[in-house]
Amino acid sequence: MTKKRAFIYVNADDKIGSGHFWRSINIANELNKYNIQISFIYSSLSSTLIEILKQNNYASYEASNTEPDYFIQLIATKNVHDSSLLIIDSDNKNFYAKEFQLAIIHSRIKLMIITVNPDFHYYAHILLNQNIIACFQKYSTEDYTHKLFGPEYFIFNKHFRMLGLQPLKPLGKKIFISFGSADICHYTFQLLDEILKAKSLNGFNFYVVVGALNNDYKKIKELFELHSDKRVHLYYNITDVSSVMLHCNMAICAPGLMFWELALMGVRSVLFSGSPREKVIASFLNNNEYACTFHHYDEVFDATKFNLFEHLLLHFDDRHFNNFSLLREKLNVNGVVKIGSEINNLLSKQNL
Repeated sequence: MTKKRAFIYVNADDKIGSGHFWRSINIANELNKYNIQISFIYSSLSSTLIEILKQNNYASYEASNTEPDYFIQLIATKNVHDSSLLIIDSDNKNFYAKEFQLAIIHSRIKLMIITVNPDFHYYAHILLNQNIIACFQKYSTEDYTHKLFGPEYFIFNKHFRMLGLQPLKPLGKKIFISFGSADICHYTFQLLDEILKAKSLNGFNFYVVVGALNNDYKKIKELFELHSDKRVHLYYNITDVSSVMLHCNMAICAPGLMFWELALMGVRSVLFSGSPREKVIASFLNNNEYACTFHHYDEVFDATKFNLFEHLLLHFDDRHFNNFSLLREKLNVNGVVKIGSEINNLLSKQNL
């Protein structure tokens, strides 16, 4: 009987963050239900995350390069007559090139690409973009390409799936702050430094979550201990962030995974983008009144900008979020189940 195998290429480090990794491992865990054997391939992955793969009994291989021949040869050594799928979860545009995609497909390996980039033609068998912006973009694909677009396919971990869609919280003064695992723009430290000096925010409470890949953690902890401010609650590398989110009624975050988790928890967000890709998404969310975008990665965040931010917090109202409830209606807490089914159906086909 033909075995079904999936190879997931993903990177996660202090420059990328870990959102790609957690999305990929949630897909892998879902594919286990179909007895699909999973292996991970990476070019850069933190030792902590490599250990998580080992704990979950996933084989992993460090890529010597990102040329298609490398992937073809690696998969060929593991599969003789098996049905194989290569899943690419990366913003590296080399993977979107016609030459790369066709080399994989012509080797009879099925291909899935997770992307937010509409500027390429895709030959992949499955194309995944779980962000709502995908529903408004035009993607050029082959007729056979399965397009899994929008929050209907959003990938939540088991904690959030068990909680499901929570009631919408009224805006308040319990503020969740986190910029993912890495926070490459150093937003957490900059905000905390200013917040601790802002007497006008004495009526607020701030719940600050710092990720394992954040290089500023030592400075953040020292700042926190120096001020001993009871308004600020600091959490580091916690396994269940949903419990903190549920305690809050407003958030400051990037427009990535955490934004969608907060939306599921009924918490509205003020967005700070951390990259060109996030800037596009944050602007879209703001323009469609799904969120309030305050700052972009290519702008200067100084004392003057913080004064504007301080004013925003003190005079916040619902007008920034007119369509937030519509966004929440589109969220599918079990989106990963639909993705797993699509992948299993693809691997069950004998012919491309």
